[in-house]
Amino acid sequence: YDWLWLMDDDVKPDNKCLEIFLERIKEIYNKENIKPTVVVGCKYDFEGKFLDQETKKLNTSNPFKNLYQNTVSKKDLFRNYFLIEGFSFEGPLISRNIIQKIGFPDKRFFIWADDTDFCLRIKKIGGKIYYIPNAKVVRMNKLIATPLFKTGRAQFLIRNLTYLDLKYGNLFVKIFRPIIKNGRILLGRIYRRDFKNCKLVISSCCQGTRMYLEEYNYFI
Repeated sequence: YDWLWLMDDDVKPDNKCLEIFLERIKEIYNKENIKPTVVVGCKYDFEGKFLDQETKKLNTSNPFKNLYQNTVSKKDLFRNYFLIEGFSFEGPLISRNIIQKIGFPDKRFFIWADDTDFCLRIKKIGGKIYYIPNAKVVRMNKLIATPLFKTGRAQFLIRNLTYLDLKYGNLFVKIFRPIIKNGRILLGRIYRRDFKNCKLVISSCCQGTRMYLEEYNYFI
């Protein structure tokens, strides 16, 4: 197989999604002389509302700004295709060639930001990720905003984002962003007298650092 179509269990592609992906891949190659690494569809919820889940820029150089910068907006949807740097594992069509170069998603993440890690590895070797606005993917479940520490998954998000800063950030990001970001979370827990989760924040930071120091094989 030349392409692998990655699908989450709560998303459904439009009937013409794959057809449009393949047409755009040919168009990009003919016009830009570039073979896309990944093509990503435009996401909507089951009520037809546009979801801005993809990121044009992953910031690995400025420690005072978030990793995720400049998300795709409705204003971008008039184009046939355009480059992005970050996507979620919900319906992307991925070239087999890139997996042969960078390996599989990192199993250690378990949940949250595993797709971002995959994108940063693509970026590191110069791969090209294209957003295709008229290739539609529908999220079938309603997104419910739940406070981070009530989900029981806060430790994974803190750990994984700490790892990403250490793994892919420049020297300033490695030093300052984990301290700034996790320091704010810790101060928020202290302010709320949530001392149980203060310990969780610290331990999650330590876990992310240990992940960074580990040797890991992406090809198994």
